[in-house]
Amino acid sequence: MIYALLASLLIVAVFLWQDGLHECADGNRYTSMRPQPYPFHRRFCWWPKRLLQTTSLVCLIGLGVAMGSWKGAVLLLTLPGSWFIATHPTTVDAPAMLLAWCASLLMPTHPYIAVVLSCISGVVHERGPVFAAIYAWHPLLLIGLVGVGWWRRAAKPDNDMLVGRGFMHSLKASRPYNDFLDGHTTLVGLRGIIPLAAWFGVPLSAWAALGVAFASRAVGTDFGRFVLWGAPAVIANLPDVPVWMIAAHVLTFRRCI
Repeated sequence: MIYALLASLLIVAVFLWQDGLHECADGNRYTSMRPQPYPFHRRFCWWPKRLLQTTSLVCLIGLGVAMGSWKGAVLLLTLPGSWFIATHPTTVDAPAMLLAWCASLLMPTHPYIAVVLSCISGVVHERGPVFAAIYAWHPLLLIGLVGVGWWRRAAKPDNDMLVGRGFMHSLKASRPYNDFLDGHTTLVGLRGIIPLAAWFGVPLSAWAALGVAFASRAVGTDFGRFVLWGAPAVIANLPDVPVWMIAAHVLTFRRCI
């Protein structure tokens, strides 16, 4: 575990040293302290900026540690989506993912605590409880969807033409950015994860997580951050991956574009 922590700290530190902290459109909404248009109105958007940055970085490191070994930490945190979260830490993917992952780990022995964590994940991002259920392969964690701010009215659309106008509009607006027949973006976003999943034969739940993460790109433009949600389910189910496979994965590192 200590080696996973050291590897996670080192990777995040290198990202920050090389590229620093940056603003992003989503992050500006989460720290806006005011009502947001669809779909951001469902999520908690009253984060103090410094608190969210710190929380996001700590949770990203926690995700690396949660993979159980330094190899798992390296596989997860050298994905482009992890780089984006580290350098744009006002996103909420890392806190929601870590809560969902912890909920799935606790589900077999402490289901009540798992449901609470799933609900908190839903407060952060509506994707959290969905992936908690997939990670655990148990529908009970979908109860976490009650934590999502469905009751909150959406603000009027603003200058961002990709959001604020409903689900069907999001599908149409994101279409120019998504070519699902182009395997290049998926290979860039997940790189060695899919070949490793096929090579070692991960369970159906891991493939389901990858499939849902890939499909979620239909309503978003950041492929790296979207497909990252499927990676923990694969990495945690891998056996002791040979070092040469880890090296090949690291050497093909690429930032999000």
